[in-house]
Amino acid sequence: MKEIINVNKAKDDYIYIGKKKYFDLSLQNGVLLLGHNNKIFNKSLNQIIKKKYTISKLNNKNLNKDFFKLVKKYFKNAHELIYCTTGSEAITKAIRIARALNKNKTKIFIVNGSWHGSVDQTLFNAKNNLRPIPMSAGIGNIFRDNVKILPFEDIDKTKKILNAHYRNASCILIEPVAASLPIQNRESYLKYLRDFCKKKKLIMIFDEIITGIRTEKGSVQNKYNIFPDITIAGKAIGGGFPISFILPNKEVSVKINKLKDKIFFGGTFSGNNYSVLSSYNTLKFINKNMITKMLKNSAYFQKKINNFCLENNLDVKVYRFDGFLRLIFSKKNINNIVARDFLEVKNRKKIDKFKKYLYNKRILYPKNGVIFLSIMINRDKTDFLIRNICQGIKKYFKK
Repeated sequence: MKEIINVNKAKDDYIYIGKKKYFDLSLQNGVLLLGHNNKIFNKSLNQIIKKKYTISKLNNKNLNKDFFKLVKKYFKNAHELIYCTTGSEAITKAIRIARALNKNKTKIFIVNGSWHGSVDQTLFNAKNNLRPIPMSAGIGNIFRDNVKILPFEDIDKTKKILNAHYRNASCILIEPVAASLPIQNRESYLKYLRDFCKKKKLIMIFDEIITGIRTEKGSVQNKYNIFPDITIAGKAIGGGFPISFILPNKEVSVKINKLKDKIFFGGTFSGNNYSVLSSYNTLKFINKNMITKMLKNSAYFQKKINNFCLENNLDVKVYRFDGFLRLIFSKKNINNIVARDFLEVKNRKKIDKFKKYLYNKRILYPKNGVIFLSIMINRDKTDFLIRNICQGIKKYFKK
């Protein structure tokens, strides 16, 4: 499929290429939970213009206070809010905190399949041997040598790696539910990691950039009642403006403030008024309207397509965690990213044809495969997606 280079405008669930309207299944990698150019985004822009707000972060004390009260509803054990601009920036600084509080122990544990942005320290994946493979040129050996990769969902193998290396490590960093394979039942694995961190005094970091506010009960940690030492959040919370933040719990927050050598958290746009105002308006709106309809339509989307694939013996399955979904091109139960990648490489030509088919049906399938629905979704729109996706699957993935 040709690269899209001429996006004219966007509204709600759609973007316009020339005069043609396309259903957007990416929504800027999940940022636009409320849809393109939604009324809350426009409200924030109008407030900025009418009240002549400055982007400066010098005068937003009251706004920060009210905003943090809203954030606490989604991340219960947050004790303070450290503003950043991007998820990558927040990850970098969270690792900095972990090392500062753990006597500068340099090694970190990450989980295969989690994605933590464009951060040299975490930009690795692994195959079955779990040796770190850089995902980009230009990443030095020092980063590779300081990262240890844990296997997705495999407690026995994870235990062996942790026991072998925890003495030189500062933290475990994980997406509690990875968009690479959104599986519902991860509770036991997360609980094991949480307990290990408490026993061995490692900092547990949850990267909830994607799952925050898109999940039943507001976050994975609220849903499972498993609370990390540090949470990373942002993305959809910004309502279209760039924002992220670090949320340490009380114990970590106290330790940070007691450090003799202070941790640097500065950033030119961190906590700027525009982004904070948009985030405040977004959370205020979602708090009133919730995301129930989007969650119901996501479940309906999964059920209908999976039933269709079973009835027609099609080698595809939809995986879902609450408000985001992914098609895996095998009806086998896939439990790790290595198996997923093997199947996607094996079926690359078919997948490309399937994406082109959807494009011709005016549906933009995400490059990274992660499907996000907005709160603007309704049953008619969902049926339109299901009908065309099922037709495309049947055309290219029938055994």
